[in-house]
Amino acid sequence: MNEILGRWLRPFLSAMRAGLRATAALLHILALGAKRIARFAPLRAGVRVLALSSALAGIGIGVGATCLVRVRPGEIGVRQVDFGGRGIVERDYGPGLYLSLPFYESWHLVDGTTQVLSFAWETEGGDFDILDVRTRDGNVVKLGASVVHRVRKGEAWQLVRDGLKSAWRRRVRATAETVLAQELATLSTEEIAATEPRLLCSAGVTRKLDALLAEDHVEVESVLVTQVWFGPQYEKKLQAKQLAAQQSLLQEAATGVDAQRAKIEVFQQEIENSARTIAADWDRRIAERSAQGRGEIAAVRSGTKFYDETRRAAAKADRDRLAFEGDQLIARSEGLKDSLMRKALSTGGGRMWLARQAAGNLNIRQVTLNSNDPSVPSVLDLDAMVKLLVGAPVGSSH
Repeated sequence: MNEILGRWLRPFLSAMRAGLRATAALLHILALGAKRIARFAPLRAGVRVLALSSALAGIGIGVGATCLVRVRPGEIGVRQVDFGGRGIVERDYGPGLYLSLPFYESWHLVDGTTQVLSFAWETEGGDFDILDVRTRDGNVVKLGASVVHRVRKGEAWQLVRDGLKSAWRRRVRATAETVLAQELATLSTEEIAATEPRLLCSAGVTRKLDALLAEDHVEVESVLVTQVWFGPQYEKKLQAKQLAAQQSLLQEAATGVDAQRAKIEVFQQEIENSARTIAADWDRRIAERSAQGRGEIAAVRSGTKFYDETRRAAAKADRDRLAFEGDQLIARSEGLKDSLMRKALSTGGGRMWLARQAAGNLNIRQVTLNSNDPSVPSVLDLDAMVKLLVGAPVGSSH
């Protein structure tokens, strides 16, 4: 191996040596010319430095252009050894600068970024035309889809080795178009129109594409169905079906509302029954307490009545006794009064007082005056009338 490498490197090193000699000779000639043109020492030194710098820069640029390979960000480098039939190096090289020997090896650069293959209308920027898919029930549907993919990590050298460096994108398109048409055709029109079945189908397409393209060293990250377009006639039918479905849902909702209302009515009836039961229980308790209270009130009233009657009877007895004693005292006082009055009236003064009272109380309607009889007193003479009533002679001084 060292011998073969030395055999290929010797001509390259010889060519490099010859180039350096030519450059040195050129610099020597330029230096001699500069000496002849400019005899001023500082100027000669500047010319030497400028010439030497230019020569070194040229050598560096030449060596970099021929012996360095740059792998940009987003690219994968694949090294191929052309000498000795060794072929592709089984390794992927990331972004950076790599030393490469001219005539001994060559490099391949593969795009390592995530790619999006889109099937859509041309006006919407699709890579390829929108797909025509016949559904399971025979309707033709136009579908837009996007396939997100990239070269498998660590397999770019295999892709170059298998000769797919410029063909793998076409392989991805053909395989994706075939698998999408096959898998989406298993759905009915209603399933394509619904989101959930489409997502499940997209997941299945992703798995199947990833398995098929693994042989081409491509990894499929996801498949998305981006557009669904039906013909005008089917759009009307679909709208009618959707309207019927919405009406069915509305009817189900109304049925559910009626069921909930029935439940609410049952709950309300149960609540009312519970309220009645509670009210009846409390009414019973109140009635029991009222009956107990009435019994206690009757007992209190009975005791009060007994106490009232007892106290009234005692008070009446005391009153009757006191009234009897008072009547006795009044009778005694009346008897004493009558006795004293009789004693007083039995005296002369008493008789005079009685006679005077009688004379004052006389009601004489007609008087016949006889002036000839002096024993007849004049009604105008009260004292004479008193004497008359007392029974004393009218002419006496008493």
